[in-house]
Amino acid sequence: MQYRGQDQAIGDPLLDLASVQSVEVGDFNLDGKTDLLVLGENKLIFFPGTGIGPDENQFHGFEEGIENPTLLFDSTRIPKAMTVTELNGDSAPDLVLAVSGPSPLLRLVNQTDGSFVPFEAATGVDDPSGVCGDNPTAIAVRQAGLAVIDILISDAARGLCDLTFDNAGIPNAPITLTLPAGVSPADVIAIKTAFLDLDNIPDFLLLHKAGGAFFLGLPPAQVQDTPTTNIAFLPAFELPADFIPTRMLFTDINRDNRVDLVVGGAGSTGDARFLIGNGNGSFGSSKTVLSSPVSDLALADADADGKEDLISL
Repeated sequence: MQYRGQDQAIGDPLLDLASVQSVEVGDFNLDGKTDLLVLGENKLIFFPGTGIGPDENQFHGFEEGIENPTLLFDSTRIPKAMTVTELNGDSAPDLVLAVSGPSPLLRLVNQTDGSFVPFEAATGVDDPSGVCGDNPTAIAVRQAGLAVIDILISDAARGLCDLTFDNAGIPNAPITLTLPAGVSPADVIAIKTAFLDLDNIPDFLLLHKAGGAFFLGLPPAQVQDTPTTNIAFLPAFELPADFIPTRMLFTDINRDNRVDLVVGGAGSTGDARFLIGNGNGSFGSSKTVLSSPVSDLALADADADGKEDLISL
């Protein structure tokens, strides 16, 4: 993947992106075309979508990547995970990132052109610091309409830290959630949100080294460091012992209006697997659909046939 750096002019030789940490798909510049946002080498790079070509069978493409013009990361703020949300009610996709350092949450506001600035610079409200650990591994946001319900950050030492916010975006005291027996915070790989049951409240699904775990319902009315049984994640599925999971995506494989799952794996046993959702947070056994290692996954209608396609990196 090639991109233009912050200090490069149009026509300068493009840079190569050697490693990818995270990929998000969406219309980030609000032009009606599917774009890519790639987090790699501690840089945020925007790849504008070109839309479908003159041949109706031509796949969607992307223009050269553009590094975010505002400096977001440095040696004291290293990005670990990224997800899309809506922070300011303008319907332009914003971002939240888990970053190492004293403030594990970084909120980024979309400038509607595929570039982003920190939430504190756009609103004057700081991101929380010193409350959720300094070594985050995963992040997820639950949203109702344009309002954020909560943001869940997993820290390798601190565990699962759930943040809620007031109307100005100021964080309330964090809530601690517990993991299933035998799963440590260091085992957590990714967290996603989806409607896993039928109550119309977005839920959390967590991917760890041996499988998955789910949390259903609204944030509990508990305070920090007083976890109880009603704020525990429950086992969702298991993976083979030799499988090394890296990423997960939601879809509806069998069109039954229940959330299904795609899990990608790396290493010599790496592949992509489908798991059928049971409609209650749990999933059935996995089936291999791609027999090659996976570092990241995305879903998009790449050939404009009205069906989601699986993009593997």
